[in-house]
Amino acid sequence: MNDTLLRLHKANYWANMTLCETLTPEVYNDYIAETFSHVVNAQYIWMSRIEGIPSPYKVREIQPLAQLPERIQTISEKWLHYLKNASLQEFQRVIHYTNSFGETFNSIILDVCFHLISHSHYHRGQVNRALRLCKVEPKNIDYITYCRLVDAGKISSTYL
Repeated sequence: MNDTLLRLHKANYWANMTLCETLTPEVYNDYIAETFSHVVNAQYIWMSRIEGIPSPYKVREIQPLAQLPERIQTISEKWLHYLKNASLQEFQRVIHYTNSFGETFNSIILDVCFHLISHSHYHRGQVNRALRLCKVEPKNIDYITYCRLVDAGKISSTYL
């Protein structure tokens, strides 16, 4: 379980950083800034929920473009450390939290781990579409592209 989650989250980090390389002040418009910031913020929010502490960021808080790479790396390292050390019992633990609308929920941590991947993928797709509308062709950040690059030795599977 840990190996699969680690590979998915490493790919998530790679995709976020690769997309970040495409962003410039000229294309970091309100929509792209809000959508991509949401991807990064969600990773902090979910980790904070797992830890039972307040998140440093709100769900729709805009991240400054210049600080995105550092913030992506920081939260990715935290997730990878957590995933490397989590037991199967930990993945089955239920967390209790309140969302940004004030609604309370319970979620299994394993579900959260998979949610983060699909959530990030979905919103990165929205950012890529917005970039194309700005006449910027984004880099290929598909999961299989990450796998091919790792398998070909073009990027390290440790990446962080």
